[in-house]
Amino acid sequence: ELYVKTYLPKFDLVAREFRKLVPGIQIGGCGLPSAFGQGVMKYLIREWEKDSHELPDFVSMSVYPYSLRWVTEAEKGIDDEKIADRYISSTFMCRTISAMKTILEQSRLKDCKFYVTEWNLSIVSNNYVNDTCLKGAYIVQNLIDNIGNCDVMAYWGGTDLFVQHAGMTKCLNGAGAL
Repeated sequence: ELYVKTYLPKFDLVAREFRKLVPGIQIGGCGLPSAFGQGVMKYLIREWEKDSHELPDFVSMSVYPYSLRWVTEAEKGIDDEKIADRYISSTFMCRTISAMKTILEQSRLKDCKFYVTEWNLSIVSNNYVNDTCLKGAYIVQNLIDNIGNCDVMAYWGGTDLFVQHAGMTKCLNGAGAL
């Protein structure tokens, strides 16, 4: 709720000013992480479609197979208030993207473009699966499964350059790219 209440007034200000300066500009957002869950997505869209807010030209989200949950008493001592739990499901991407598309279609934002601006199997750069044929098949399968579900689908991690450092000496090190 705090995320939405903080984000929307800032979006309104930026969108209003840029639309005055550059007629026809496309402004959207918010890169909502799928880990926030469908409840937060629905809440954001319900709040965004209220008359007092500037409407986006597109809605964007990042999709990684994780969900956030509050830390339990048994897990106290962990620095964060929330923990990311990993989903292991071959249909996670498709279900998540389809759910957001449905949320948009049932709102005043149904005519907005829908962009998945980041997606991947893992948020971890040094994942050995990144250097396997499985990763290539995962990318192709998710692109096929989501044809028609979103307007843009931008895979995250097309280069090892952003994760190279001195400790990586092996050719196959699991860093971000194929």
